This record gives sequence, structure tokens and C-alpha cells, in this order.
Amino acid sequence: MNLDAIRNKIYCLLLIILVTQASPVVILGTVINKESRTTLSNASVTFRIGRVTSQYPVIYTDTNGGFRTVLSLEQNYPLAYYVSMDNYVTKLSSVKIVGDSINLGIIELDSLIETEIFFCGKIIDSVTGLPISNVRIQLHKNPGSSNPFLELYTDSTGYYG
Repeated sequence: MNLDAIRNKIYCLLLIILVTQASPVVILGTVINKESRTTLSNASVTFRIGRVTSQYPVIYTDTNGGFRTVLSLEQNYPLAYYVSMDNYVTKLSSVKIVGDSINLGIIELDSLIETEIFFCGKIIDSVTGLPISNVRIQLHKNPGSSNPFLELYTDSTGYYG
């Protein structure tokens, strides 16, 4: 390989490194109750890029429903964010990272409607058609929650409910 080819490869490698460097980006917004239009304090806001969820710390809204954080991010990538709070439906959205500041504006959360539900069914083996006992079924109010609000097990007939 000649010297010019080596220099060209080094130049390209340096260019890739410079283009993909992360830089500080200010992210801010306000969380409100969609129905009453009142601000929501202590709502959690979680950011992620790709499938990584623990990369950035969870932040919480202040007494005026506002949040502001600075994250080290690469430009032109989508940044997903989740906004959640007890008794509200979790909001999931994303924004493309462009510039050194992103204002997510007003984020509206819908209240969960507390209602009585009847949840039942039967679990069977798809090959044999026989019931499967001791299967755990969990219901969660929010996606990704580790605490189910309802947990059931199938009986010897495969029934739950």
C-alpha cells in the first residue's frame, strides 16, 4: 500500500470519529394532564437511544411540571423518550437530535380510567390442544413496568380468571 492510500484511510477514519462524537444537548419540556390542562409534578422522563434503556438517568418534573437535562448525544440520531406517572397512561415518543437544544414542548398525559374489569381465559398447548396449568399471567398499567397490578395463574384445566 502506498503512502497516499494510507493517508487517505487515516483521514477517512479521523473524519468518521469527528462526525460521530457526542456533544452536550439541552433537553427540556413540560408535562401536563391532558383533560384538566394542569401541570404534573414528579412525572418521570426516561431517554434512550436504540435498545439501550439504562444509558441515561431518569429525571422528574418539578413543581411546575417542567424538566430540563443535559445529555451527551450524537447528532442526527433519534432519541426516544417515555413520560410516565402513576394513574396516567405512559407517553412514548421520539425526536431527532439536531443542534445543542431540544424543546419537547408540552407533553400531555391521559388519566387512567379506573374501572372494574373481568379478565379470564384458557391456556392450551398449540400442538396437543391440552390445557397447561400453573402459567403465570401478569397485567401491567405501563409498558416496561416491573410491578404488575394483577397476577393470575392457570388452574389444572388451563383456566384463569
